[in-house]
Amino acid sequence: RAGRRAVLFFERPGVQGPVRGAVVLDGDAISEVLLLHSVEGHDGRVLQTPSFLAAFRGRPARPPCVVDSVTGASVSSRILIDAVHERLRWWSSEAPR
Repeated sequence: RAGRRAVLFFERPGVQGPVRGAVVLDGDAISEVLLLHSVEGHDGRVLQTPSFLAAFRGRPARPPCVVDSVTGASVSSRILIDAVHERLRWWSSEAPR
């Protein structure tokens, strides 16, 4: 945490391996969702779709964060969305202020 900005790291088991990333917050909004590691999908890049990750930007920094899944990768998309929700739940209820 630095001022109004915070980075919340996550790791979840994926269908094909771990999904690791971070939720970047700026004040009360999601600034970015970063995907640090994922091998989901036939090419290992299904969750790295720019439009999918961009869909998180500007959303409130509290669950639920409603975004559309990647077509053809709904299970993998749900894993990432759930990881973001879990971190936002922790942040909104347990994080030191």
